[in-house]
Amino acid sequence: MKDDQKVLDYLAQLKEQIEKVIINLPKEISAQVYVRKHHIHLDLQGHRLSVFTLVVGGEAPELVYDGRYIGFRTIPEGLDEVMEFVEETIDDVATFVLSTKPLLAHKRSVFRRAFICIPSNHGPEWKLQQFS
Repeated sequence: MKDDQKVLDYLAQLKEQIEKVIINLPKEISAQVYVRKHHIHLDLQGHRLSVFTLVVGGEAPELVYDGRYIGFRTIPEGLDEVMEFVEETIDDVATFVLSTKPLLAHKRSVFRRAFICIPSNHGPEWKLQQFS
């Protein structure tokens, strides 16, 4: 029981810190943060694209676009590291959503699986693969 309470406390603290970050988003981007099972979900949407959902609190954070494309990243453990990752990802998604760059689906040459790319100002671009 103690471990469950630690997890819930961690998720509550993480959610609270994410809420402080999304307050500063431009008004053209809507954001909603919520807890689902043992993860924090953050939905980000602009006027020209569907919803991006960032899922944190598990082993590897996920970025999902439109419920059809998904990408994973591994990050170090710890609240500070997770928040740094969250802030960078919010910045990347917000920058892309506010830009005029088109969202293009590409196909991998080997398995012909579709993917989309989201540029990043903080490391390698996101490559979100289509769910199979």
